[in-house]
Amino acid sequence: MRDTLAFEYYEVRPCIERDHQVTSYRDEDEFAAELARSQRAGREFHAFWSVYGVDRNANTAIGDFVSKDAAHEVMNAILAIPAAVSNALQGDQPTRKQDGAGSAHTARSVADWLGDMINQSSNDQRI
Repeated sequence: MRDTLAFEYYEVRPCIERDHQVTSYRDEDEFAAELARSQRAGREFHAFWSVYGVDRNANTAIGDFVSKDAAHEVMNAILAIPAAVSNALQGDQPTRKQDGAGSAHTARSVADWLGDMINQSSNDQRI
């Protein structure tokens, strides 16, 4: 993709923090077993859910949440505009408009959606 960090996809993972160390789990059964062990042992710990951005070289925690639903809600919010763009592009089939005007209009619209998302989010730090 690029030399800089660029998330290819996102994941929601359960996590356990104890002794100032955080362990995230891709397998929820493994998380549940470790959570039960931690509760039985009486050790101090904190369980939560994190949204991770994933690219080929890194798994980066984006935010921590008190519940799986809250983490999914934020991940879905991050993906809302890209999903709308994907849906718009998939819905604009070349067979619908022989002259290509529909495709050009759709391309401009989705480029505008993405441009707005990028420009509104950047806080003067341009990509």
